[in-house]
Amino acid sequence: MKRLLVVFAALALVFACKKGNDNPSEGKLTGITLSEHSIQVTVGGFHVLAVKFTPENASEGAITWVSSNPSVATVSDGIVSGIAPGKTEVFAKVGNLLDKCQVTVKDGSGGETSDDPSGETTEESGDVSEDASTDPSEGSEDPSGGIDWDSMGHQGEPIKVQYNGSSAQGTVGDYSYESYAHMLIPAFNVYSNGTFKAAWGESSHIHFAMGLNYGYSGPGVDPATHNFVLDYKYEMPTPYKTTKPVGLLIGAHGWTCNPFGEFFIVDDWGGANDSAGEVGKYVLGNNAAGGYTMDGEEYLISYKQEQGPWPGLGFEGEHYGLLYAVRKTKRSFGTMHISEHLKALKQEYEGVLGNVTYVSFYCLATDCKGTIDVTYFDMHE
Repeated sequence: MKRLLVVFAALALVFACKKGNDNPSEGKLTGITLSEHSIQVTVGGFHVLAVKFTPENASEGAITWVSSNPSVATVSDGIVSGIAPGKTEVFAKVGNLLDKCQVTVKDGSGGETSDDPSGETTEESGDVSEDASTDPSEGSEDPSGGIDWDSMGHQGEPIKVQYNGSSAQGTVGDYSYESYAHMLIPAFNVYSNGTFKAAWGESSHIHFAMGLNYGYSGPGVDPATHNFVLDYKYEMPTPYKTTKPVGLLIGAHGWTCNPFGEFFIVDDWGGANDSAGEVGKYVLGNNAAGGYTMDGEEYLISYKQEQGPWPGLGFEGEHYGLLYAVRKTKRSFGTMHISEHLKALKQEYEGVLGNVTYVSFYCLATDCKGTIDVTYFDMHE
């Protein structure tokens, strides 16, 4: 009997030790390192800094961000914003651990700069493929589609988008923009020609959109009689980092009425599983059903039933349909014939999408940090 009591006591002690340390590989935080230690931004511009923890599996504490001269540059959740020409330092602090970055702010005409003067991006940024098309179904021998993709750029002074809680909406020129941020508010600048630039810190969900709004309450417009075409080009000066299977989706997004529905046409993506097949599995799940060819490439498609209601969008029902189309090879610029995509989607799934109430170029980020610079944007009928 005594032997059994000793055994039970020993087992209880082992269990208690394990309970106090569910993850024995998780160590104490011993150091933090900023992704960069010298950056340059322009007045009105911004740059995202990330923090690396040592060891990588250490328990992360809350990061405090401080600028030594907020009149030159401010910092919030790693987003450094240029205020006035000059130099300053920004600090990231966790407990008694500290790292800093030198910041030089230069005067400019509204354009933001990154540390890479060439403007080139890395493979991690998602800018891999550079194909575009003027023929919706067959592609084009001219990869530029007859468009000078460097001819637009940002026009006018940047308009800093103000958030009301976690969301922001507004208009610029003929376009309507919107953004939603869960947990952390990003930096979002829009320009008079519809181009925009955004920077975001670690957030579980955030999106930016620029497009055409016909009123969520309807009646919307029929894509069969309105030929929606999107021309776009973007860069990602700060490569995003994520451990999610897919942390970034870029392309077209929209809502419809009669019936109420939603669609995503994904032209680019990024994540830990950075391949078309993995993206298709992650986004489409087990619901993938065939595909179609458009804008010079094949798109994988699927249907999902989402849960309502969306009172802000005029939908009070319990369920609605969501259609995904994912391009097999990614691209960072090109022409997208949205109405032709919607026609192909409707052929596969009848009764899911109705008249378009909102259609946009969008960037959706999940659990990652980064920036996006949309330097060419034209959405028209």
